[in-house]
Amino acid sequence: MQLEYVLPAVASCFSILSVGCSTVSTESAQRLPAYLSTHASADQIIFEDSMTGNWQDNWFLDGKEATLSNDEKGLYFASGDHTYPNPEHIKFEDRQEMSKHHAVLWTQQEFSGDLIISYECTRSDESAYGVNIIYVQAQGIGTEEFPKDIYAWRDFRNIAGMGKYYTYMNALHISYNVGDFTSPSYIRARRYPKNDPIGLKWGMTKIDPDYNDEGAKMLPGQTYIIEVEKTNDTLVFRTFDYESKALLKECSWDTTQIHELMEPKRITEGRIGFRQMSTKQNIYKNFKVIRK
Repeated sequence: MQLEYVLPAVASCFSILSVGCSTVSTESAQRLPAYLSTHASADQIIFEDSMTGNWQDNWFLDGKEATLSNDEKGLYFASGDHTYPNPEHIKFEDRQEMSKHHAVLWTQQEFSGDLIISYECTRSDESAYGVNIIYVQAQGIGTEEFPKDIYAWRDFRNIAGMGKYYTYMNALHISYNVGDFTSPSYIRARRYPKNDPIGLKWGMTKIDPDYNDEGAKMLPGQTYIIEVEKTNDTLVFRTFDYESKALLKECSWDTTQIHELMEPKRITEGRIGFRQMSTKQNIYKNFKVIRK
């Protein structure tokens, strides 16, 4: 597998260290990725996958149109390639067709308690559409049709429409790598599930605040270290430059500040998943789960 292009590093990605509209503190800016630093010891690494071997050994896939392949560079994961024929006038049929091209890659293993998730990610698309999402400790809502073990109802998600996740799963969600690589966009956290019958709408799943991704926009051909730290009441997302290990972005959310109707109040265990909307392509490598 060969990348079709490799863009040079952009100086502003290394000189601008920002969180939302404020500057990362000097102390935070000195932080190294957890697996390289005193934030975690070797015996705290409870799972790791270089992602250079057969991906099916440790992962399973939702979505029929995705392409996955392993080599020494890692796991190449491409969702489908459908785009809206007329983005300004999207019909119901267009959305249904688009849903067929989304995909989610899940860990076979479930993880409990406080964790740091770490992985290398190289963007290999130039798409102006779509979002990358990481799902943290996802389980089903616990009904007969949607039991906690999401593997048990994976066939329901052969077409990986977004609503199947935020309606029928308990999970934490972080959106990043949004849209193209030239326009600033958002980094956002959500807590599932929505529940329309009791008045818990999709918009109520968002956990404030939103952050902009200025200074950490993922560029095609560039490799980043992504780190997600989840504790009982906080969720943190960090982006590091792979070469220098410099912290480019740190976003933090208080996960106790969820809507009062949300149950259960805490996310404590479940699988980790990489969601890619149609047209997104990335190479993942050196995935680690670290016990806090």
